[in-house]
Amino acid sequence: MTGEAGRRAGLWVLVVSIFCLGGCAGKGEVINLDLTVKPMAQEVAPDETVKIVVEPLQDQRPDQTRLGIRTHLTGGATYFNVPGGKTSEAVARTLADYLRYKGWQVGFQTAGLTPAEGKTDILVSGTIRELWATAKSRFLSTKMEVKSSIVVRAQNNVDGSVASITLDGAASDTVWFFTQTKLQDLVNSVLKDSYHKLMMDTRIENRAWRLRE
Repeated sequence: MTGEAGRRAGLWVLVVSIFCLGGCAGKGEVINLDLTVKPMAQEVAPDETVKIVVEPLQDQRPDQTRLGIRTHLTGGATYFNVPGGKTSEAVARTLADYLRYKGWQVGFQTAGLTPAEGKTDILVSGTIRELWATAKSRFLSTKMEVKSSIVVRAQNNVDGSVASITLDGAASDTVWFFTQTKLQDLVNSVLKDSYHKLMMDTRIENRAWRLRE
């Protein structure tokens, strides 16, 4: 085999390998994505004595059993979820972690329990209207998309007021070689951008969470 023929043969082997790895038929398996969101650097909150409690969000998505889907080039699908299958809890924990890294005292509370009187300044709840990740395999590439819409509500103990804000986010990327980590990173990036918007459009002062005017 000549050098040119060898190179062509090697190229075809590479193409076939990519085709098989990136687009083989899905078998309906479920792959977990870890949701973790952190600011660029840990900060000190202006009033770090404020005590915040975050509880699981309400999941109002049409399909609450999954976080997303990957369709394969030759048919079939692979599904994505969070460990434990509770997206409402997983997302709320990322919000709690984000606020904690911002410098506030933040606790996480199981849904249905009532915070101890006098021990919580702000109770954070909310609703997941949309959070869906897709990966569509094509020849030699995979297109990834993530869309989210999360309502965050903060109930202030000091005066009983409630601050509410809707955080919409979206991102997409096309990769030559797909891995679940790449989709996981895209989901986390969308959540991180949403929480950054939350910090930009609201403020915590006098032990209460307020919308910026």
